[in-house]
Amino acid sequence: MKKAALQICLAIGLVILTANVSAQDSLKTNMQQAVSCNDRGVAAIDVGKFDDAIQLFKEAIRLRPDYAVAYGNLGAALYHKGQFEEAITILKKAIQLNSDYAEYYNKLDVRARAATFLKRFFLNLCLRVFGFAPR
Repeated sequence: MKKAALQICLAIGLVILTANVSAQDSLKTNMQQAVSCNDRGVAAIDVGKFDDAIQLFKEAIRLRPDYAVAYGNLGAALYHKGQFEEAITILKKAIQLNSDYAEYYNKLDVRARAATFLKRFFLNLCLRVFGFAPR
């Protein structure tokens, strides 16, 4: 009876150990895939393929929702597409995930100032051309 109980305990321990190793392997694989997507996204930005880059960064984030670098790069890609408000939201998420990474703060500050400048420019242009500005 003791021998059977010991065998059952060992079998349960083996199952738990195997499940833990499998979960760790899955996390490692997801991180590797996320890094690959992020790297391909950066390469897409370098050649001006911002839509492709955005999709790749979003896939990296889907694989690893805590991947701050992918959020930072997604924010940069959105900025290049002129999607300033979304870029600012995404960069804030990157900062939330990794508040020590100063580059996100720099990107956020630059993006926010650019968005404000473009809004003012657009409103002034509308005023001059049409005599009114949208609200």
